[in-house]
Amino acid sequence: MQARIGGRTRIFALLGVPTVTFKSPLIYNPWFRSRGIDCVMVPMGCEAADFAEFLPLLFRLRNIAGALITMPHKVAAASLLDETGLAADICGSCNAVKRDRNDRLVGDMFDGEGFVAGLRGKGREAAGASALVAGSGGVGSAIAASLARAGAERLALFDIDGAACERLAGRLRANFPGPRPRNRIERPARPRHRRERNAGRHEARRPLACGRGTHRAGQLCR
Repeated sequence: MQARIGGRTRIFALLGVPTVTFKSPLIYNPWFRSRGIDCVMVPMGCEAADFAEFLPLLFRLRNIAGALITMPHKVAAASLLDETGLAADICGSCNAVKRDRNDRLVGDMFDGEGFVAGLRGKGREAAGASALVAGSGGVGSAIAASLARAGAERLALFDIDGAACERLAGRLRANFPGPRPRNRIERPARPRHRRERNAGRHEARRPLACGRGTHRAGQLCR
């Protein structure tokens, strides 16, 4: 049954480009209908060049309920808010925004909370656990922050960008004295194919043939 949109319907915006990849409206709108909530989620293809002006104007609408932020606007959104939550402060990006009772724009990053909720759904708890987080970008840092908030005992961070890994570890230590993030800053070398490795080994061991007989590596042919 199609929901009816009327004058009392409140709007949740989904901001990003390209909109053709968005799946959230397929989840939220049926959920709103099933619970009799007079809201609708609408994809809005705002270009990056327009985002800084568009977001404040969007929240001047009387019937705006909030906004979900996706690529490429997550980092830009965090800098446009009056207040950000702890996860957004740590990862420097934001994926949910609302207007509070004082007409301020507030937001936070919930990618990591979704990850921790998924663990619990599989019967796993972050509290007391050790975890390796691969990647110190927006999603990786959000997951690290939520694991720390959930009580992870030890976090190891891996990223090919060593500076990003160091910065994330510093922010985690400043906000969560309990967990001990360990920087695993490595730059993996390109692994050689087994044949390449073996070829070098076999070349060193293979006898060399010439007109005077065969010789091992290091022997002189006289």
